[in-house]
Amino acid sequence: MTTADELERCRRQLRELDEQEMLLASYQRKSQQLAEETYYNIQSAIRMIAENQQPLQQARQALGRLEYDFSEEVSHAKRKLYRQREELEIKYRKLNAQRES
Repeated sequence: MTTADELERCRRQLRELDEQEMLLASYQRKSQQLAEETYYNIQSAIRMIAENQQPLQQARQALGRLEYDFSEEVSHAKRKLYRQREELEIKYRKLNAQRES
């Protein structure tokens, strides 16, 4: 494989990482929106049937744990993508330097 081919491969992989990062950000926004909607729906339902707010608090805590767990997974995936990006950028710079010398 020529240096030019390897450089193009790195550029393609970097574009793919960009797409994955945008997808993760989209998932994170959608999950936050879904959590807010879910809490609102639970709150509305419980207000109509519950005599106290304890079920609402329990639901909110459970939802908070789910949000936290999902956020941790997204953060882990972002860190992994960041490391991959760093490795690709280093490789790209080395290949580019080889091509120019």
